[in-house]
Amino acid sequence: MKELRKILGKRIKEIRLSQNLTQEGLAELIGVDWKTISRIEIGHSFPSKTLIAIANALRITLPELFDFEHLKEDIQTQKKYIAENIYNYPDDKVTIIYRMMKAMR
Repeated sequence: MKELRKILGKRIKEIRLSQNLTQEGLAELIGVDWKTISRIEIGHSFPSKTLIAIANALRITLPELFDFEHLKEDIQTQKKYIAENIYNYPDDKVTIIYRMMKAMR
């Protein structure tokens, strides 16, 4: 359960940040204190009572919230996957990936 709390917290933080929301902003949307969001994101607390509210506030489904396989893999595994699989993508997808990577520098 501890591992699930930590990985779910990372996923919530990942989505929150991708939507430019602060912990305070998310907390306000679901009617809790920002410290509650902090405890959830660092894995000290499981959002059992607020799980659906969090998903709704982030405008995602529960399955999307639990889509965190990528967070379980270390960075070296992620880099290896990209290097091994980039040639399997069509050219237009490679161009999109390239542009995304350039934009993040």
